[in-house]
Amino acid sequence: GNSWNYIKFKDDATDEWSLGTDGSSSFYIGNYIGGFDQHLTILPSGNVGIGETSIDARLHISALASNGISSPGASKWAFGIPASQTYFALDDTNDNLSTPKLVVLKTTGNVGIGTTSPAKQLQLRGSAPFIRLEEDSASNKRLDLWVDPSSAIAYVGANQSAQQLSFQTSNTDRIRILNNGNVGIGTTSPGKTLQVGDGTVDSVIRTAYSDGSYTDIHGYGLYM
Repeated sequence: GNSWNYIKFKDDATDEWSLGTDGSSSFYIGNYIGGFDQHLTILPSGNVGIGETSIDARLHISALASNGISSPGASKWAFGIPASQTYFALDDTNDNLSTPKLVVLKTTGNVGIGTTSPAKQLQLRGSAPFIRLEEDSASNKRLDLWVDPSSAIAYVGANQSAQQLSFQTSNTDRIRILNNGNVGIGTTSPGKTLQVGDGTVDSVIRTAYSDGSYTDIHGYGLYM
């Protein structure tokens, strides 16, 4: 039937533990200290809940609040493999892992945040996706990558005071953008809006034409 069947362990007038079935064919372990808390539940399907009775994964754990187990829908996470899928999923809602926050594909190891079908090693999907890399000193210098959904513009930002942006190949600075907007190609300290070279070697800007000819701009003039 639907009655509770349990064994009770009691050490004083206010502290007791019990284990048994909870009236819905589920096995439980709980205690009573001013109120009943069902700490562990095992459903007939074999799904296990720790601090959770609305179990929607093979193992479903709800966070502890200051006053005991959190109420349904608050501070809980579920993880596992959704039905008819092979990827690992992490979710914070009771929807059978159908809208996971993060997935890891079994075949490729690709990780998806906001998507269940990441096409690359890491794919972030959202209404305004944003990635930040930040070092942990007092100045907190950072690199931001984001997409503005209203303008469809992708941004790379180094937006801390006095912060610069550099592009390297072979561990050497090739392009440097200063915090004042000056751009240097072949120099890390451009003195004008655009500076090519640092003066140690000749620097040339070449403009090529479709007929195979070109124009070279040297520091001392033009060569055609």
